[in-house]
Amino acid sequence: MRTKFRTPRQVVNTVTALAIGAGVFLLGPLLGNDVDPRMVIVGGLLHFAVLFDGNNAFGMDGPAIWSEVATGAAGGVLVRGKVMSSLVVMAVPAVVLPVGMAALTGGWEWVPAGWLVAAGSVLAAAGVAVASATLAPVAMPDSPNPLAAGDTGQGCVAGLMLATCMFVLALVSLPVAAGIFAASSSSAALAAVVALAAPVVGVLVLWGGTSLATARLRGAEEQLVQKVTPAR
Repeated sequence: MRTKFRTPRQVVNTVTALAIGAGVFLLGPLLGNDVDPRMVIVGGLLHFAVLFDGNNAFGMDGPAIWSEVATGAAGGVLVRGKVMSSLVVMAVPAVVLPVGMAALTGGWEWVPAGWLVAAGSVLAAAGVAVASATLAPVAMPDSPNPLAAGDTGQGCVAGLMLATCMFVLALVSLPVAAGIFAASSSSAALAAVVALAAPVVGVLVLWGGTSLATARLRGAEEQLVQKVTPAR
């Protein structure tokens, strides 16, 4: 978890991810708009937040990742560390946001389904994000300014990877989302039963993502350090 607060840039990135990816669902109720209480179910949908925060996790570390590689951390260790940091940090909004949505909309009966969807969302997105972080690490500019973007020459690659990750998550989530939506027209209890599929799918996607990331980094730890070290 300390890696999320290792540098000012990483702190800004994590806070921005939560503000945009998690806070967007609260805007409607906070602005006084009439919102379907079933929105509680998607209150913890953190696909974008987890991806924005973690799809360039190694690039955000930059040369600091060298200290871990120098101590003998293998690719699998690096991958598991990134996954665990994402899960720990995003677990809090995953629990809190459905409750917040319920408090604003009165849809308390939808909270169990919301928590299950949130769990599946965080698990799946963490897997896709760590795979993206290893497939296309982007070096960040060497600047004390945490908001500096600079010209890394890889902006198109980063944007394409984020879009691809969102597409993959949407694709694997669609069947579960359709089932929950159909069940929600009957009862909150049935929606919660169908939502049990969300963490199952999340675990499978997490396993696939971490396996791909580990295979990608095995024996290539030093090359990773070179890729995320900004040119001088």
